[in-house]
Amino acid sequence: MPETPDSPQRALERMMATFSTDSNASFGADDVREGFPVALLDETAELYGLTPNALGRSLGIAERTLKRRRDSRKARLSSPESDRLLHAREIYDLTVTAFDGNADAASEWLTSPKLAFHGETPADQLATRATTRIVEQMVISMTYLMPV
Repeated sequence: MPETPDSPQRALERMMATFSTDSNASFGADDVREGFPVALLDETAELYGLTPNALGRSLGIAERTLKRRRDSRKARLSSPESDRLLHAREIYDLTVTAFDGNADAASEWLTSPKLAFHGETPADQLATRATTRIVEQMVISMTYLMPV
């Protein structure tokens, strides 16, 4: 009996279960509610090949707000900012998987302008869940060689 292709949602679930870097394994809902340390944004920016301020802008965090977060004693992102950062890390892991573990190729793809985004990059789309979902679907489509 021929195999039927996975639905996009099932494909996403399967890919999420096999992240190449597994960088999100230790994050839970309580961590997001509490707010991630700003250092996690710095680490994620490095994965993307962006400056922390550039990734902050992509996540909808103004430079001044990010500076304020850094200067505070807690040095934590807000819960919504942490949620967007978690999604950014998921997109990164998904893209690395799509590029067969090649982190450099994944970063290049995430930070290169795309016609589908009117010359903006996939990383520029991370400020909202709706646009992040579009990037996610593009990566899934690439992975399974479906038209984007």
